[in-house]
Amino acid sequence: MRLRQPILHVSHDDEDGAWQFHTGTQQVSAGDAMIVALSEMVDHDPSICELADLPCGWFAERESVGSPWRRAQRNVMDSLWGTVDVERWQQTPCLRGRVAVEQDVKDGRAVFYLQDSDKAGVVHVDIGLPHCAILSADGQHIPIIIIQSECAGEKHYIGYRPVSGGSGICLLFEVQLSEKPDETFYRYT
Repeated sequence: MRLRQPILHVSHDDEDGAWQFHTGTQQVSAGDAMIVALSEMVDHDPSICELADLPCGWFAERESVGSPWRRAQRNVMDSLWGTVDVERWQQTPCLRGRVAVEQDVKDGRAVFYLQDSDKAGVVHVDIGLPHCAILSADGQHIPIIIIQSECAGEKHYIGYRPVSGGSGICLLFEVQLSEKPDETFYRYT
């Protein structure tokens, strides 16, 4: 908006229904963001009206002004395993009271599941989810939110989300549990 550049990438966010408009030609940061009325964006580039029916969770892009818009659904895993809002960590989707099934992974409540978990003797272990922790790996201390806790035999597995985004699996002994986020959590967001 500031530089009056053409809009080449439009995103209709799944999380809050907000629209994002980008030039598509340069990296942007949160400091570049502006809140503007949708009508201002239409005044800037009336062709975005072609995207009025773009569903939440989809984006559209084009090569240049006048080129056709190409629409696509955002990768579901990107939205499932994006950064964690540390201020709202207690609202992180998690699995409580049972072992995971495939749908829990698809829905982002769990990171892993085992087929025939009942035959394998897998049990849920209540550690109070979601739960903050620090994962020690490769000499680094990574802040995570534990979203899944299961035992199979003698091993206690956890599924987690690093606050910087992504997901992972480790054993409980590899993490240090914490009741709430400390300053480490805020350095990674």
